[in-house]
Amino acid sequence: MNKKLESTMRRAVISERAQRGMSWLLFIEILWLAGTLGLVAYKFLNIGNWAWLVGGLAYFGFLWLRRYSLFCKVMSIIFTVYWVFGFTALSYSSYGISAMTIGVAVVSLIFIGGIHWRGLQEMDDLYAR
Repeated sequence: MNKKLESTMRRAVISERAQRGMSWLLFIEILWLAGTLGLVAYKFLNIGNWAWLVGGLAYFGFLWLRRYSLFCKVMSIIFTVYWVFGFTALSYSSYGISAMTIGVAVVSLIFIGGIHWRGLQEMDDLYAR
């Protein structure tokens, strides 16, 4: 096999793995959100053991909505804010308002935001085909 074809195939495999990885990230985050909705239904709506049905319907609804890029963008923004707020709150509980807390917020925003931004671009490429 010539080098050009080999490098093209290697890039295609790497791209496919990255797209599958970002799809898994959104899948796991959607699964967490659907489970949270099921827990909310169980605790606050007092529907008893039927809460698993709420979680399951929410999960399949989210998977159905995943085909729309606007939904993916909104969910990426929500999950980025969620992760950044969580890391900042953990730092704030140990250090209070300090340079460390601000640094954790900025670094987590750059890192987590970058992951979700890249995932959005790759999912847009994946669903645009």
